[in-house]
Amino acid sequence: MRAAVNALAERHGIETAGLCRSLCMTWDEIAALSADPLVTIGAHTVNLVMLRKAAEADGRAEMAGSADAIAAKLGVRPAHFSYPVGDPTSAGQREFAIARELGFKTAVTTRPGVLFPEHDVHLTALPRISLNGEFQRLRMSMCSPPAPPPRCSTVSNASTRRRIPARQASGRCIQLISGIAGSIQPNPTTA
Repeated sequence: MRAAVNALAERHGIETAGLCRSLCMTWDEIAALSADPLVTIGAHTVNLVMLRKAAEADGRAEMAGSADAIAAKLGVRPAHFSYPVGDPTSAGQREFAIARELGFKTAVTTRPGVLFPEHDVHLTALPRISLNGEFQRLRMSMCSPPAPPPRCSTVSNASTRRRIPARQASGRCIQLISGIAGSIQPNPTTA
């Protein structure tokens, strides 16, 4: 498919490498970002494969290869994983098991939801709240009705520049929020 997209882009005068250089982070930029103590870099696959639709060995290689590439470039193996697409058609029980077997501490789907104590036995099948400007709902940004007095903060969504409320309810659950697809995709021209 990549070859078909590249051929189509070339036929229409679109330089994909130039787009990557202008829009994608380099490994040096990712390394600088990862030096911040508030940043965690996670794995996401090598080729953005919908894992459930791939053969098991291919999916495992995609997941491990992504972690291996990040470890080679940054010197630290990622402990967390984000499933490409992440919906029920692209990640299921087999992929959750593979993530555990590969040693990922957690893995997130794109299934909307918040975390509860019961998720402690499903750490490689976690829901998340998307902050990409298209899928968030106020009810998903609250764990439960706010406990009096509610603690509220706002998060600026870089993609839409809207302010989105983020609330916690008496520590009954925590939120896992991703403003990017939950991962870093390095610029392929510098990989």
